Amino acid sequence: MRVAKVCKRNGEVVPFDLEKIADSIFQAARSTGGFRQDIDLLSSFTPRAERIYRQFLDLKEGEISGELALQSSAYLEGYLAGIEEHVPSVEQVQDAIEEVLKGQGFLDVWESYRLFRWGRAAVRAGHISNEQFSKSGLPDEKWSEAKRWNRKQGVDTLEGLSTVVADPRAFRELIGLSTERYELDLDEAVRKFKDNPLPVIVVAGPSASGKTTTTNKIIEKLEAKGHNCKLWTLDNYYRGLKQLKEDQFQDYNYETPEALHVPMVQRHLSKLLEGKEVKQPFYDFEKGEREGYSKKMVLREGDILIIDSLYGFSPVVFPEELNKQFFRVYIEPLNPIIDGENERKVKLTDTRLLRRMARDSRPQSDGGRGYPVEHTLGHWHYVRNEELRSLIPYLPTADHVVNGGLAFELPVLKGVLYARLPKLEEFFQQRRLDAYIRGMRVRGILDKVTAAS
Repeated sequence: MRVAKVCKRNGEVVPFDLEKIADSIFQAARSTGGFRQDIDLLSSFTPRAERIYRQFLDLKEGEISGELALQSSAYLEGYLAGIEEHVPSVEQVQDAIEEVLKGQGFLDVWESYRLFRWGRAAVRAGHISNEQFSKSGLPDEKWSEAKRWNRKQGVDTLEGLSTVVADPRAFRELIGLSTERYELDLDEAVRKFKDNPLPVIVVAGPSASGKTTTTNKIIEKLEAKGHNCKLWTLDNYYRGLKQLKEDQFQDYNYETPEALHVPMVQRHLSKLLEGKEVKQPFYDFEKGEREGYSKKMVLREGDILIIDSLYGFSPVVFPEELNKQFFRVYIEPLNPIIDGENERKVKLTDTRLLRRMARDSRPQSDGGRGYPVEHTLGHWHYVRNEELRSLIPYLPTADHVVNGGLAFELPVLKGVLYARLPKLEEFFQQRRLDAYIRGMRVRGILDKVTAAS
């Protein structure tokens, strides 16, 4: 069925405009450095890039966006096949664009498009103001500060970082300076909280950003000043894998806020703020299910509730009547570093992917999840998908942003992970391009880093 019309959010039916779709794709590409950003980056790691992007290699930027618009229209036509007189909604059109961008391997463009889409959705819903809407998804002032800091230490390039690693004394100094900067940032978060104390501190941030470490350190700093803190971890409120749909690769999307038992979360938080006792559930990550209870909790007068959660800023989990009582801390590992050979940025999401591989592969008894590294890589598309919808658009609502980036961590991660990085051929054969491309990228990064001894 040919797509001729589309239903706008206000219910108005208008002609389907292919040029408008092409322009939205082009703008997403332009904001992230163009389509060549994806093509050239993967080409530097593997000749397979020519097979993935073959149909686009000889096209100009505007021609690529036009072709992707046509493919989005064809995707919609396939979706509508057999459905009589069905007019797709704007959301369905946007879903189709996202599927095509990911399916053709344009991950950077997809991320830019998705961030813009859900940022605008947050504005329309009134969860953020138009002034708070961020197209970059970064705390710009903090990002600029981090670039200056890395440049000053000589670790703003992979080559410079390897030079520092080769000098044990210089590397120890880098570790000390990075740790000191992080601690001072936490001190600033605590100072701001004390200037504006609220019943709850929420620590949120994307996956493997350092939420748990940051949460524990904030608790230590507050308790050193005489405050009594109670830690509440939302990981224990997962519904369990049996209640989620299994995909074709025996994986589950437990990264969405809806994977939590949201009514229980809201009910328990309301009780805690009323001074009533709750029994927290316990989630066993190795079994993938909730099992009994972890402990009882009650807030006494003057206690500070600390929430550690990926979904801490999500209006789905915490509606306005609850989150207006929150002091919000956002943690993001800002480590601006480029591959000086080709002037390409090391992507923050790739560093966090490496972090999560290292964490997930540890046994649960050691703070991990007991997952093989290939599982983490194959699962990352779920992680990134949800960060861009349910977390990053709300970054500008934070009361303080902590830079959890550690300039020394890539050499450490190479020593821990390099020999265990998964083979990627199976991902390619299965057309799991997200996992294949990200796998090639993180391997390419570690190839150019000297491992810390």
